[in-house]
Amino acid sequence: MLGVARFVVWVCFLELLWAVFVGTTQSTELIAGLIASVLTAGFVEALRARGVLGFRFMGSAVTRAWSIPGHVVFDFVLVFWVLVRSLARGRRVRGVWLEVPFDSEVGPRGRFLRAVTATLENESSNAMVVDLDHGRALLHSLDTSVSTGRQVL
Repeated sequence: MLGVARFVVWVCFLELLWAVFVGTTQSTELIAGLIASVLTAGFVEALRARGVLGFRFMGSAVTRAWSIPGHVVFDFVLVFWVLVRSLARGRRVRGVWLEVPFDSEVGPRGRFLRAVTATLENESSNAMVVDLDHGRALLHSLDTSVSTGRQVL
């Protein structure tokens, strides 16, 4: 019974999200959204049944989001400067791969921490998280003078 209720909540949430994104209340759009919502909610429930979506919420990991606006402004200026500098020199911008330490727990809390970290850290336009695994984070960075870590490639 709980699975059916969760499925219905997913369908309602996804249909509402669809309606907000398309910005119209035409019946064809709402029907298309309903079909997509049912398929997606079914997929989510299938993943949950296999244990793929098991995680435990950690409020301390989410509280790091307060620093995102400052990072966005800083990285915008940084990437703009790298672009201007490379255009002035007539060279192509090339990034590098960095490996930095990343400690996370094993189990549901660790899965949540990896998901939140990847989401929050990818707001940066300078260093993008590519992989979080086995005590390390693999990043692709344009300007390594502001990134910590060591070059791996």
